[in-house]
Amino acid sequence: MSRWRHYHTVWSVVVFTWVWAYIVRMGISPLLMSIKQELHLDYWMAGWLASAYFFAYTFAQLPSGYLGDRFGRKRLLLLGTAGIAVTSVLTGVAHTFATLFLARFFCGLFTGTYFGNDRPITSHFTPVEKMGMGQGITTCGMALGMGLGIALTGTLAAALGWRLVYALYALPVLAAGFFIWFFLREPPRYDAESGAGGSARAPGGGGGQAADEAAFSYLKVLTSGVVWRLALAGFCSMYLFWVLSTWAPAMFAEIGVTGLTQSSVYASLIGLAGVPGLLLSGMLSDKLAARGLGRKGTMAAEIGAMVIVMYLLGVALEQRWSVGPLVALIIVAGILMWSIFAPYYALVAELFPKRAIGTAFGFINTINFMASLVAPPVTGRIRDLTGSFAWGAYTACFVGVAGILLALSVTPAFRWRPEQPLRFTKGPERLPGSVAAP
Repeated sequence: MSRWRHYHTVWSVVVFTWVWAYIVRMGISPLLMSIKQELHLDYWMAGWLASAYFFAYTFAQLPSGYLGDRFGRKRLLLLGTAGIAVTSVLTGVAHTFATLFLARFFCGLFTGTYFGNDRPITSHFTPVEKMGMGQGITTCGMALGMGLGIALTGTLAAALGWRLVYALYALPVLAAGFFIWFFLREPPRYDAESGAGGSARAPGGGGGQAADEAAFSYLKVLTSGVVWRLALAGFCSMYLFWVLSTWAPAMFAEIGVTGLTQSSVYASLIGLAGVPGLLLSGMLSDKLAARGLGRKGTMAAEIGAMVIVMYLLGVALEQRWSVGPLVALIIVAGILMWSIFAPYYALVAELFPKRAIGTAFGFINTINFMASLVAPPVTGRIRDLTGSFAWGAYTACFVGVAGILLALSVTPAFRWRPEQPLRFTKGPERLPGSVAAP
C-alpha cells in the first residue's frame, strides 16, 4: 500500500466539501412536492424553483474560474463555502416563492466558485498517470452528496421539518471551509506549460516560451472548437442527469410510492450508485489512455448506455412497472450518469494549459449547467401536458444521442486515439509534436 501523499489529502478535502455542497444543493429535490403543495405551485413553477439555484450557479462558473486563475483558488473556495452556509440558513427561513427562489439563487451563486477552482487544484496535485482516478474519486463527493442530500433531507424533514434541516446543514458546510483553509495548498497561479494539462515547451529554449507566455490568449480558449464540442457534449449528458436528479422522487410517486421517506431513499440511489461508477470509470479511462486510446470514446460509450437506460425508464413509467424494476433502472442510471465525469474531467485537465485550466473548466461547466436550467422546467411542462414523466424521459434520449456525436467529434474526430493537448496564443493554435497521435 502506497504512503499517504498530499494529493490524498487534496482528494479527501475535496470529497468532503462536495458532499456537503451537494447535500445543500440536492436536498430540495425530495421536498419539491411538499413545497409545491405548501406554496400552491404547479409542476411548471416547481420546476423553476428547482432551477433557481442553477441560474446563478451556471453563470458563476466562468468568472470564478477566471478569477481563480488570476488571483488564487483557495480564497474563491473559502468565499463560496461561507456563502453556502449563510444561504442554507436563509433557505430554511424563506416562506414565499420569491424569498425561497432568491435563497436558492444565491446559494447557487456561492457554490459556483467551486468547480472552476477545485478541479484545477485536483488536477495540479494529482499525478498524471492517476488523472482519471483523481477526477473520479473527487467527483465521488458530488455523487455521495446527491445520494445523502436526497435520502437524508427527506428522512430528516419527515421528523424535524425541512426548514430546521436546512438551518442545521450550515454547520458541516462551515467545517468544510475550515478544512479548505487548513489543509489545501494554493497551487502556482501560472505553471510552466509542460506536462499533463498544459502544452509542451516550445523548441528553442526559454525565449520562445517567454514569447508564448506574453502572447497567451484566454479568448482563444473560449472560442476554440474543442472547448465548445466538449461543453456541448457535457450539456447533453447533463440534461439526462438533471431530468432524473430533479424528478426521480416524483417519478416514484407517479407509480404509487407516496411516502416522502421511501421515495427519497429510492431516489437517493442515483447518487450513491455513482460512487462505484466513478471509480471504475476512472480506472478504465486511465488504462485506456495509457494504451494510447484517449478518453472521449469512454465518455461517448457511457452516454450511449445512459440513453438506453433512459428509454427503458420511459417505458417503465408509461406502463406503470412495479417499484423493483424502477429501482433497478435508477441504480444503473446512477452508475452511468456519474461514470461519464471521470474521463470527461480528466480530458479537460489534459487538453488545456494549466494557466487557463480554471477558465476552461469554468466555461465548460457554464455550458454544462445550462442543462440544469432547461431540463427541470421542460420535463415538468411535459408532465403537465401528458400526465406522465415518460415523455420527458423519451425527450432526454434525443438529447443524449446528440451528446454521443459531440463527444466523438473531439479531435481526432471519430477515432479512438489520444486527444492532443492544446496551446493557445494570439497567433495560430499549435499542437505539441511530442504528443502527436500515432
